[in-house]
Amino acid sequence: DIDVIYASPFLRVLQTVQPLVDHTSDALPRSLLLKQGIKVDYALYEHPDPDGGVQDMPAHWVNDFSIDLEYETSLCAKALQDSNAANPEGQKKNSTSTALDEGVKHRTAEFIRTLVKGHTSAKLPRREGTTVLLATHQYVAHALLHQCNSIPWEGLDFQQGEVAELRWHSVFD
Repeated sequence: DIDVIYASPFLRVLQTVQPLVDHTSDALPRSLLLKQGIKVDYALYEHPDPDGGVQDMPAHWVNDFSIDLEYETSLCAKALQDSNAANPEGQKKNSTSTALDEGVKHRTAEFIRTLVKGHTSAKLPRREGTTVLLATHQYVAHALLHQCNSIPWEGLDFQQGEVAELRWHSVFD
């Protein structure tokens, strides 16, 4: 059972996770968290192209998808855009700069802090059995696996559609 879904603000990502939110039955009730909807977070944004800019979600998506409107993203679109503009060379997909790696590592570390904090509050007691689904992109998945599971950055080859378990509960203990 999935308790909560965090997703990148990309159409194809939201299209992928929406059926999980829609799937309910008497035999498989959704958790209270999942009933709140998909928590869209810009920290999970695919590595952006500084020329194209970071896009806010279209307003109609709140009607098309079950988005948790009360969730506060750990990184807003403007902050991500400003960060990218400060280092455009590091944002190019074929860049040899380590700035891209460091930028993605930094924003995913902030996301993990938000995740740990959000799942250890009085409102949401920490449970080792909480199942959190992160729907994101390969490069961001690499950063998360590197930080949570201590997998060397150079050895990561997370494939599209692959599922991995992150040991995020103890990252900042």
